[in-house]
Amino acid sequence: MKRSLKSSIKSLNILGILLAFLVLCVIMAIASPAFLKQTNLLNILQQISINFTIAIGMTFVILIGGIDLSVGSITALTGMFVAIMMKNWNIPVAPAIIIAVLSASLLGLINGVLISGLDLPPFIVTLGMMELARGMSYTVTAGQPIYTLPAGFLAISGRVRGIPLVALLIMIALFVLAYYVLHFTRIGRYAKQGRLCLRSRRQRVVRQTLRHQRQGHQADRVHVLRLLLRHRGAAADVPPGLGSPDERRGL
Repeated sequence: MKRSLKSSIKSLNILGILLAFLVLCVIMAIASPAFLKQTNLLNILQQISINFTIAIGMTFVILIGGIDLSVGSITALTGMFVAIMMKNWNIPVAPAIIIAVLSASLLGLINGVLISGLDLPPFIVTLGMMELARGMSYTVTAGQPIYTLPAGFLAISGRVRGIPLVALLIMIALFVLAYYVLHFTRIGRYAKQGRLCLRSRRQRVVRQTLRHQRQGHQADRVHVLRLLLRHRGAAADVPPGLGSPDERRGL
């Protein structure tokens, strides 16, 4: 019974997300008739490829109750780095991309060591890394974008018969890899166990909070009653015929 209830709630959550997505699409289609055109949909598909890639990694972070504010800045820094390697240092496209991915992984490793090893809050660590990475990218490029990249790199964003085939294949490959890791590897099991532990901990915190609130309400009632009795006694203690507002000031 409990398992069927949990599966029903999960199905309702997924249905709610899909319903919100459909409502958003309807609103956009009404606001702009060009929204549902094939060209626009393909443009959206290509534009979301970066966010899709980031969301894959953020899924694992959120599952264990973490947060990472530095993903955008690290994306900008590694993008700048790979552009400099290809344009200024004449490094081929494939090695430049591999080095950039390893560099981003190193920055993520630094975040993980600081959070897990030194027991620092993820919010503070990733906020610092966000400012550090963003500052480095602005400093190195003087706040200016880098143009004229090699044709082999630009081919990644190219299209085959109007379809952003490379970006689409990358998204599918990352999704399949993340699904496999999450469901069939030890890391995925740890992530899902972390989610369950986090959920039970949240439920325990909610129960404790409600219990403290009830106790707090009782304490508030007692405190109000004490103040009421105290002020009633103070009113009864006023000398006859005395009406000065400065009576017993400071008591």
